[in-house]
Amino acid sequence: MTTIPAYFNILITTIKPINNDIVDNTASNNEYGIRLDNSNNNDIVDNMANNNLYGIYLDSCFDNEISGNIIANNDYGISLYYSYTNDIVNNTASNNEYGIYLYYSHTNDIVNNTASNNDYGISLNYSYTNDIVNNTASSNEYGIYLDNNDYNDIVNNTITYNNVGIYLSNCNSTEISNNYFSGNGVDIQKLEVDDPFPIEVVLLIVLVISIIIIIAGMIISKRRRARAEIQRVPK
Repeated sequence: MTTIPAYFNILITTIKPINNDIVDNTASNNEYGIRLDNSNNNDIVDNMANNNLYGIYLDSCFDNEISGNIIANNDYGISLYYSYTNDIVNNTASNNEYGIYLYYSHTNDIVNNTASNNDYGISLNYSYTNDIVNNTASSNEYGIYLDNNDYNDIVNNTITYNNVGIYLSNCNSTEISNNYFSGNGVDIQKLEVDDPFPIEVVLLIVLVISIIIIIAGMIISKRRRARAEIQRVPK
């Protein structure tokens, strides 16, 4: 196991692909504060990342623990891309555009974090079967924001003083239970995308087609009768 010592103003990447400890570092004013690519079973613990484009960034990473970090004033605080079965626990993300952000990342646990004064406290896009449990989302534009996600659980969170507490768009089978809401502009906002073919439209189309078929049948029948009358006229 490798332990990376504490430095100031550095970009930290994995020294070897698995089983690293990244502990007690301060990473500031970088494009990436702490970045892991294709790296598994690492502990990213008790670091500070501020004023970076990405505070802590994981791409295609599995089974990592991200805990006890203080993430502030980044564009993206803690962000996971195409990453699975990671634990994001007991972190503080404040004054970022995105406090905690998941993109195409599945089966992760987001537990006991504090996200405050971000544009998006906890945000998931195209991410499935994640657990968002026992977090505090306070004074964000959006406390918890889900867009195009299915089968996620949002349980036992404290969601206060956000413009929108929980926002859902194009989300199916999402459990929202036992959360505490206070002082939000809107506690839960769901954007329902209109069905491109609602039942009323389908019925109208069926009716129009039926009328066309009936009229066409009447015209054909009338023409047949006319031909029959012509054939019966003696020459």
